[in-house]
Amino acid sequence: MRWRSLVVGSFLVVSGCGPRGGKGGATPNGSEGVRHLTVDAKKPVTLVAQYKQGQKVDIEPKGGQWSNGGGMGMVGPEGDPKSLCMGDGGHHCIGGDAVAPVMGLIMLMTPCPIEQVGCNVFGRDFVNGPMTLTVPRDGYLYLAPNDWAEAIGDNNGSVQVDVTP
Repeated sequence: MRWRSLVVGSFLVVSGCGPRGGKGGATPNGSEGVRHLTVDAKKPVTLVAQYKQGQKVDIEPKGGQWSNGGGMGMVGPEGDPKSLCMGDGGHHCIGGDAVAPVMGLIMLMTPCPIEQVGCNVFGRDFVNGPMTLTVPRDGYLYLAPNDWAEAIGDNNGSVQVDVTP
């Protein structure tokens, strides 16, 4: 299997605010073995774990299908290659405008739980295949569908992703 490496940092979009996510119990600490996650198309974000600066994290999309509704066919975690997600002033793409295809798998990093008021996204990128992330600073890692954050209620399906550690 071929992995591509990614160092999240200065080349990623920095945003003033990110999509708000669900509530939950204890946060995984990022030291567990392989985690088999399901990323639901109807959830703005799925928490992976909390990580420390310098940790290596392997992210591997494994399959599944999802759609953003509205007549779009089902696609895998690579999204619709013919359609970049674009905001329109009132709508904002979870992965940022023109960064990744509609319904492509997106990773986000925040310094605090994303549902916390004022918690800003400091890194985001399109996960278009297996990759190794070097965590740039302490924070929380999330996975998400690349769709308008304000319009995910009509989405369908899910994708599976393995994350190590």
